[in-house]
Amino acid sequence: MSPRFKSAPAALAQLDFWLTGILAALGLLRESWLPLIALGILALTLTRWGAGRAILPRTPVDLSVLGLITLLGINLILSPQKSTSIVQAARIFSGIGLMYALVAWLRSHHRLAWTINGMVGLLVLVSVYGLFSVDWSIEKATLIPQAVYRALTLRLADHVHPNVLAGALILLWLPLLGVALFYTDRMPPKQRWVVFSALLFSAVVLLLTKSRGAMVSVVVAVLLLVGLKWKRGWMVSLLAVCLAAIPALNSGKTGLYQALFASSSLSTMDMRFEIWNRAVLLIEDFPLSGTGIGLFSPVVERLYPFFLHPPGAILHSHNLFLQIAVDLGLPGLIAWLAILLGVLHAAWRTWTVTPPGSLMNALAAGWLAALVALAAHGMVDSVTWGMVRSAPLVWVLWGAALANHHLACREAQGTISNAT
Repeated sequence: MSPRFKSAPAALAQLDFWLTGILAALGLLRESWLPLIALGILALTLTRWGAGRAILPRTPVDLSVLGLITLLGINLILSPQKSTSIVQAARIFSGIGLMYALVAWLRSHHRLAWTINGMVGLLVLVSVYGLFSVDWSIEKATLIPQAVYRALTLRLADHVHPNVLAGALILLWLPLLGVALFYTDRMPPKQRWVVFSALLFSAVVLLLTKSRGAMVSVVVAVLLLVGLKWKRGWMVSLLAVCLAAIPALNSGKTGLYQALFASSSLSTMDMRFEIWNRAVLLIEDFPLSGTGIGLFSPVVERLYPFFLHPPGAILHSHNLFLQIAVDLGLPGLIAWLAILLGVLHAAWRTWTVTPPGSLMNALAAGWLAALVALAAHGMVDSVTWGMVRSAPLVWVLWGAALANHHLACREAQGTISNAT
């Protein structure tokens, strides 16, 4: 074999992250491309073996990911509508590939520093895209004048639900907020200005979505950051929670309660409870295999039709954890939770072993906040899984947190070795 062909796998391996990112981005354009995109990402992964490198970088969640992949394969075999399930599974496969590509690429402090620019660019891109792609006609109680929404014209035929945009924004906004809070003194003035401008702009777009679940999850995550930032921050956070709970407890099913849960699509908590009830019934019927990924709507309409919603109006369970269990069964939920908890532990470990004021420490705080927001938002919505185009962002978040953990552990081991 000529040297040119021998070097081809090595060249592809060097571009693995960028090519994987391009393929994952193409999956946002056309769902029908996702199966081919997943195969392309698998081929890129195998080029690491051809280049004499480990096929996958080692992470603390490898066994959990392997379990999830195995359950996805079994789920596809058993799915009654394979044409639907294979597209949703391919989106998850592409997200997993993107996570490992990011862990393999993000192996130096120089590249870690570039994550700030990457987060800014991605956050602004998603925010601008949301302004012209979201269906702003969905009515909810808000202090924002309706004239603002009338000025935002839907320019793309393939529109996005505001809650989906909000779910994507919080995964990008909170890590950057962590950098702004914990690393701002070490950033160059121009970069600081860019970071704060991006945070402000995307915060405005997030407010425009009127996603109460996202807002509450952001508040919870910001309280966590306050607790991490200042010595008495935990006391401030606890006091804020207690003060917020007083009007909530006194409001009953009016006031704050209604403001948090009322909308044109889910006007009362009774409607949401009906959706959750149907999800629980499906889990009881399919505890091991799940209904098949992406098949919540057709299966629930056949077995347990809604009384408070028209046929075909509800596409998912509006709860991330219930949705995963419905799609993949309880074993799938356990595997996914194991990954989430593994990444959460890795981020916390990074926070504890890195020096305050360092970039790794700041990013760890941001990842912790984003992971907490993901779980909190998941209690009332499921826009970061499966059928949603932005679902791979969760795996990007996990990959960045795991890469940061790898660098922190390597640096900590080097410090110990030098000391001994």
